[in-house]
Amino acid sequence: MPETPPRPDFDSADPDGAPTSLGRRVRTDYDRTVTDLYVTDHLALIQDWAVGHGMRHKAQAAYGQNLEPVRSFRELVRCGGRAEVESLNSGDRAPINMDHPNWRFALDWQRSCVAGAHQGGAARVSTELGAQMDKCYDFSLADYRHMLDKEWAVGVTKPFVHGFAAQDPEAPWPTRGRFGTIVSESWNHRHFPQWPHWKGLTDYWARGTAVLETGTPRADVAVYRDGFLTTAARGNAEADATAPDRLIDAEPLERAGYNVQLLDPVGLAEAGAVGLEAGRVVLFPEGPAYRALVLNAALQGGAIPLDAARALARAAAEGLPIVLVGRPPTGDAGWGGADADAAVREAIASALAGPRVKRVDGWAEVPGALAALGVRPRVAWNGPVLLTQVRDAAEGRYVLVYNPAAQAVALPLEIEGAGRVEVLDLDAGEITRVGAEVAGGRTRVEACLEPLGLVMLRIVSAGEGAVAAAATAGSGDTVDEVGARAVAGAVIGTGAVGGAADAYGVDAAALRGGSAATARVSAGGEEFVLTDWSLTVLSEEPAGPRTIVLPGQGPGDWRDIAALRDVSGTGLYRARVEVGSGGDAGRAVLAGAVLTLGELGGSAVVRVGDRVFGPVLRDAAAIAIGGALSAAVAAGQEPIIEIEVRTTLRNATLAADAYMAGPWAVEHPSVPHGLLGPVHLR
Repeated sequence: MPETPPRPDFDSADPDGAPTSLGRRVRTDYDRTVTDLYVTDHLALIQDWAVGHGMRHKAQAAYGQNLEPVRSFRELVRCGGRAEVESLNSGDRAPINMDHPNWRFALDWQRSCVAGAHQGGAARVSTELGAQMDKCYDFSLADYRHMLDKEWAVGVTKPFVHGFAAQDPEAPWPTRGRFGTIVSESWNHRHFPQWPHWKGLTDYWARGTAVLETGTPRADVAVYRDGFLTTAARGNAEADATAPDRLIDAEPLERAGYNVQLLDPVGLAEAGAVGLEAGRVVLFPEGPAYRALVLNAALQGGAIPLDAARALARAAAEGLPIVLVGRPPTGDAGWGGADADAAVREAIASALAGPRVKRVDGWAEVPGALAALGVRPRVAWNGPVLLTQVRDAAEGRYVLVYNPAAQAVALPLEIEGAGRVEVLDLDAGEITRVGAEVAGGRTRVEACLEPLGLVMLRIVSAGEGAVAAAATAGSGDTVDEVGARAVAGAVIGTGAVGGAADAYGVDAAALRGGSAATARVSAGGEEFVLTDWSLTVLSEEPAGPRTIVLPGQGPGDWRDIAALRDVSGTGLYRARVEVGSGGDAGRAVLAGAVLTLGELGGSAVVRVGDRVFGPVLRDAAAIAIGGALSAAVAAGQEPIIEIEVRTTLRNATLAADAYMAGPWAVEHPSVPHGLLGPVHLR
């Protein structure tokens, strides 16, 4: 992929080769024309053909080319097509980590595409999930879950997993991949140890998709941008890291709760782009209903197209909150056969005179300017970077909250709208009411979110239209005393920021300190002793499976165990709980016990008697198995815990020399396998 867009030979340039002002303007007109043609003669044309054959055109529109992405996705949806993004092209890489050089670019890349789809009226934005150059035979179910959680928080709704492939009888071990061993991942049910755990993940995804395709997606702030997307799919990790760092500086907004998307100049200038939603002047009132527009002219070379400048002036006159960062635009971005700089300056001066327009020097001042203009996010907090997806439906407001950081957070969320708060447990398929406070038309609910933790909430309106009405009403204060609920990666409800979280195996004070593992282990009372450990491994290897029995073997990285150094497969750990002779009192204490697994080198399920917990797809997971243990003891059974861990194929495929040479240098290091721990029962 070239670093710069292709340049036709009509660019005018100075003697030193730098484009002149006229050359840049002609280039802008050319670029818009190319996108015009892409929309009419490609996206719409293929969709018309698809309809004629009883289908719809699904596209990863613009796909890193010299095409404007927000408009491309908006028009794709409007003509009846389906919008899709891609984790590989955007830059999402496993393991998900905010410190990865592509993390923020991927976020802004996906925001651009999702914004256009939402402006066009899409309920669904799918993703091609999981392709990665260096992860073949090591893309785990946990990686898929964490990657989609992040993309859900940007506005994606439905995954299509990259690489599933049919296997012919002569397929080589462990799979016949469509990209060899260059790109992950061509799964099959014969040789991939984690295959039986897919159902738990797909159930989670199905529930989340159903919720996130309900109602109308909303966003708080549109950031103006006129430009292309490039691709982060450049080869190995070093090549990927040469992608841009970011497109916009949205972090100050994210730390205050503002949900951010992008808007192009053609969209800004559309008839009907400005309207009313719940009594407010917004952009795209039938869709995202952006409550404010942020424009940083420096990102656009100090210029803006004349039609967009005039649209900005009209929006300002109608009362749309607008924040200009740095120096306002001073000229026309395009040419169109004449110099329109003076007309642009006139329109910008008119916009600056608007009743709800502010200028600030930098991005850090934008949240304060928005607050001064009376623009509040639909979901507010103060401090950490969190991401949200908000959808309004007849029955209430759905709110997804995601913590992308490696540190846990404990804080109150203030959600616009009055009503009861429900937690939607996407793993268990359960809906539970939790405690919250309502004041001034907003609902305050406490939240503890572990690293990469995600929670789905629903604010159920007290009556029809209550969410919208409560946003402007001054209702009296109420307190819902229901309590808190734990889901995978989070505790939500009254007491979650405090002692009540302890009941779920989480020490909120330790969470505020940033260590989820410490938080899990330090919670609760006296620790139960786990004894009589054993491990039985069913290997996956070219010659067929082997059973490896290791009496006395407890948690630890398989690479540090001689018999398992090059083994991948399924490990079954067994341990007995020492419960003493406490009778009913002892069983009562046992009934509240929580198992923490520590670090996992694979996916896991936990079994106690006939009870099955999982699959577990995150480290430091806390599993309330006490009730099952107490029931087993009461029935005269041994209190045995079984922990099944299913690894990826990485270490076995390395030992079998299964990797092919690729077009670029890719490293395939061995990875942790098994139950690494530490394991505690408290």
